[in-house]
Amino acid sequence: MEVNILAVNARNNDFRNNIVQRKKHNLDITKILVSKRPTIFILTEVSQKCTVKEFDLPEYKVFGLPATGIKTLGSIVGVLEDSLSFKDSSKDWFIHRGAQVDLVLKNDYRLSVLGIYPASFGKNFCPEIFTRMIEWIDLQVEGKRNFIVAGDINCDTDSENVNFSDYDFTRLKTLANQYDVWLNEKAIKKGVSTTNPFKKSRVDRIFTNLTVDFVEHSREEFKNLSDHAMIFARLKFENKDNN
Repeated sequence: MEVNILAVNARNNDFRNNIVQRKKHNLDITKILVSKRPTIFILTEVSQKCTVKEFDLPEYKVFGLPATGIKTLGSIVGVLEDSLSFKDSSKDWFIHRGAQVDLVLKNDYRLSVLGIYPASFGKNFCPEIFTRMIEWIDLQVEGKRNFIVAGDINCDTDSENVNFSDYDFTRLKTLANQYDVWLNEKAIKKGVSTTNPFKKSRVDRIFTNLTVDFVEHSREEFKNLSDHAMIFARLKFENKDNN
């Protein structure tokens, strides 16, 4: 069974004081999502002031209200409604800017999806988000569950200098080498890996234990709507997991 996933930073931070412009901006994003029609989409940097209705798509169920709190931006996950069942655990991730959905798909394939947007480095750095994300991935692997983690993780594990003075990213680097779709040697790749033309870092990520057939990084698909690269991947299940 095949699953297509698309993740992109929605750049809502640019419209903190202009609701009308933000709504138009998000509407333009949804139009592209409809045209691409991924099985799952993940948007990060979604304003805490908007509701999921701002991303109302007829064929999708949308999970994960934007994170609560002052100056906090969150994540949302959209899933095509032809999935058989959904369990929304996003409320457990609000404080950590995440959205989690556990799915039962056709033919009883099960999948846990986590969209996440850790804070940038500097005064907003929150090590607990990275720790919790790492622990969540380890838990899925230990339980032999199919999983996807995607979003703007604000951390380039490809860099030798990723270690932050207050945090050791060794474990995250190990997981990236195992599960990052762009690093999958068997996958067909399109585009360039960097986030934008002016930065050499790669912070837009999809981690998964599904088989990766194809992965694309594109700055053109959401040009003028995001200052990040869109990442799109075509994935296949090998196993029905133990969820």
